Amino acid sequence: MATDTLVVGPYAYAPLKVRQLQLNPRSLVLQNILLLRQLPDEQLLSFLSTSPEAEGPNFLPDLRACLDFMYEHSDPDEYWKGRGHRYRRGPNGAWIAVPS
Repeated sequence: MATDTLVVGPYAYAPLKVRQLQLNPRSLVLQNILLLRQLPDEQLLSFLSTSPEAEGPNFLPDLRACLDFMYEHSDPDEYWKGRGHRYRRGPNGAWIAVPS
């Protein structure tokens, strides 16, 4: 039986510079993710889909899972640690991290 494998990364980005406003961009991103996670399905679709009427049944659950992941792993250095990550698809279809 063949298994699906997904390899991601390594990934890095530079933090935004918002010195003039004296705001912490990471906290703004986290606040926005929290707001998006609380939206009803119709609003979330209208804000984050380019074609809301054409999205499949997994779009919203996958989108909400992405938002959760982004919130839980908001610091790229902490999560990526300069290396990629490998995942395999489990029996129920969910992606499972493969230890490196």
